[in-house]
Amino acid sequence: MKRIMIILGALLFAVMLITIGSEEFILRKEENITPEIGKTESPETEAEFSTDTRSNNWFTVTVDSLRDCGRYTSIALDQMGNPHISYQGWTDNDLKYASWNGSVWNREVIDDAGFSSTSLALMPGSDIPHISYYEGGMLRHAFIGGGGQWVKETVEQGNVGEYSSIAIGNDNSIHISYYDAGNTDLKYAVNHSVQWNSERVDGIGTNTGKYTSITLPANNTPHIGQYHHGVQRPKFAARRPVGGWNEDIVDNNNMRGECTSVALMGGSVPHMTYYDAGNGNLMLASSLK
Repeated sequence: MKRIMIILGALLFAVMLITIGSEEFILRKEENITPEIGKTESPETEAEFSTDTRSNNWFTVTVDSLRDCGRYTSIALDQMGNPHISYQGWTDNDLKYASWNGSVWNREVIDDAGFSSTSLALMPGSDIPHISYYEGGMLRHAFIGGGGQWVKETVEQGNVGEYSSIAIGNDNSIHISYYDAGNTDLKYAVNHSVQWNSERVDGIGTNTGKYTSITLPANNTPHIGQYHHGVQRPKFAARRPVGGWNEDIVDNNNMRGECTSVALMGGSVPHMTYYDAGNGNLMLASSLK
């Protein structure tokens, strides 16, 4: 039954995108006001969602077009295949969240205090969104609480939190990798219940920790891709079950490693993408271990 519901959800989302006999269709948006912030766009400036089917085998949807928004995006799909997106409203420097419920887009302002960098993950089973982001020298975490309102908390402060990446384990533990700008190194924070615990992956002053990407295998031990800006190379770190980290320089060529993303094949074999700044290329590295 669950598989059938997922298929039906995916089909419904596809129907939204496909226009028969027309190259474009318009879908009116639904604006959702955040109870905590209470902020909404004026009706006079409300835009329409448009889908253009002319983009070479890709359907494109305008999710939000109000006041220059859409930087620092992160996306996750729920159990029904519906997209959830965190992003920045550039003009107001807001943290925003959009979700498709099968028929309309809901958009919310989560934090209007000014931020950059965002990463989104959904809680297994419940699809509750969790977002890590950087705000005023702090690593922040936002999620929808039991009352249906957004809860925001500070994970760590002190010139930390840029380049964050969030993942949620099958035991509902929350894991975040991020950059400590004050000490120029990679840090990792985990919350198994109600308390955050953080640690350094690399030593102080190692010039590591930018462009982090985190993923979890079945045993929930974090695997992190990052950019070692001290030597301009991509780096990978995997937490040992008994504690400590195994670390590798992924590519020994200079001027490579920015904009990393990491994934595990079969739950164990790491694959990592990154930017080759010297040649302007996209690179993919796969572990041989």
